[in-house]
Amino acid sequence: MLVIVFPLVFICLLLLTYLLWKLWIWLALVPKLDRLSEALWRRLPTKAMTKLSRLFDSEGHRLNLHRTMSLWVVALLGCAVLSLTTGQVLWVFGCLLGLLLQVSRNQNRFKLKQQEIVKELPDFCDLLAMMIAAGIPLIPAMARVSSACEGGRLASEIARANAQLRQGVPFNEALQRLADRYRLALLNEWTGLLIQGHQQGSSVVTTLRFHSLQMRQQLLNEAEKRAQEAPVKLLFPLMTCFFPVNFLVILGPIVLQLSEGGL
Repeated sequence: MLVIVFPLVFICLLLLTYLLWKLWIWLALVPKLDRLSEALWRRLPTKAMTKLSRLFDSEGHRLNLHRTMSLWVVALLGCAVLSLTTGQVLWVFGCLLGLLLQVSRNQNRFKLKQQEIVKELPDFCDLLAMMIAAGIPLIPAMARVSSACEGGRLASEIARANAQLRQGVPFNEALQRLADRYRLALLNEWTGLLIQGHQQGSSVVTTLRFHSLQMRQQLLNEAEKRAQEAPVKLLFPLMTCFFPVNFLVILGPIVLQLSEGGL
């Protein structure tokens, strides 16, 4: 009897899944839900949209961030329903933990990319100043330096800005997008310098070289500051992990000898 029942149940489940899938396609629910989520996303306040974009998409690469937010909202609602039906709050805690892990991962990756930009910026300034001093205009010089430094984070971003320029985006807007994407003080100063030089038509060779030296000095000062802070940061691990073990190794045999002598 079981040999007949199990295949029939399996076939019925397959047919039910197929019918539900056909019904989903026929109703065209995916585009409708996508349009609904996009409409709800656009109705959010500007500050809330900016904050959520920076949390889930720090660089602004995703054009469909509303889908990600909609999926998380649906997941939270589903976990809340499961918690209410089963009486266990772990579903909601698990979903919130996954949400926090995604935000933390995104922020850590963004900080690493910011550090890459800061490290590459002085060398990029020197190469760009060299190209401009050789008589190459600013925009072609940026394109050549980005192609020569292929593989770097800043070079890829400059190549992206050059692609936007070829599409008709103004120079100042393309560089301003780059500065807004990474929100770095050094990058803001550098893009402002290039925008001013491009608008005025003046040479920025001397300014770029001075800016490069200033950035290197600032990076050196930050490295020295971190080196001076290292002993203070190592104090707690030394007190909690290293010193007790040394005391145990040094005083352990003495304590054992005293205890044996006392016996």
